[in-house]
Amino acid sequence: MKNYRYLILSIGALFLSLTAFAPGDCLLSYQTKLDQLLPKATIEKLYGKSLSAAELEYRKSAKYPKYDRYQYSWPSNRMVTIKVGFGSGSVTAPEQNVIGLSWLDQFEAKYYPDPLKRFRQFYRTPTEAEKKQMAEVLDKELAKRVHGTGNRKTGAAVGGTLADNTVYEDVAGIGDAAAWQLTDKKLVVLKGRTTFHVHANVSADKNVNLTLAKKLAADVLAKCR
Repeated sequence: MKNYRYLILSIGALFLSLTAFAPGDCLLSYQTKLDQLLPKATIEKLYGKSLSAAELEYRKSAKYPKYDRYQYSWPSNRMVTIKVGFGSGSVTAPEQNVIGLSWLDQFEAKYYPDPLKRFRQFYRTPTEAEKKQMAEVLDKELAKRVHGTGNRKTGAAVGGTLADNTVYEDVAGIGDAAAWQLTDKKLVVLKGRTTFHVHANVSADKNVNLTLAKKLAADVLAKCR
């Protein structure tokens, strides 16, 4: 009888350990160690070029490590045109080459019981109606908080730019789900409840950036197979 009881308890403990360590939890353990999750040597190997001219920037948050960003950047010969507001206005500025990781975080079970559903809802391109609604909400908030019509117009233009530049494309074959953010040149990946952003902006060709981001993401995921 004791042997059976011991066997049942052992099976129960094993079950709890397996369910407690959900897919993606291993990745979350690297939240404050992004440089270990994607070392410089790995980036150089997958990128196929040296990063000797690149500058390392590792921004860490003492209170909220999910906002940490780890990246290598260096000058490029590209210029980028950014749309401003909902009109025809735009600005042109130099664009940096960037490779790195950021926003390693999890969807909490109590708020998001279905992480895949939440990912699909959040990482998508907003409709025109949603963009308009976002601008209206921002305009109302600015009217309460900001003094001066000029400042409110500037804030609304910024809000319109953010909404208009939020464009995602689904990417198959990476993690449980993935989406490419066209403006920021980054791949957002979901594994279990864990998400992370892979930044890859090394070319004017979207396919070059996306291909590199997928390679980098695959290596990150391989750390926790």
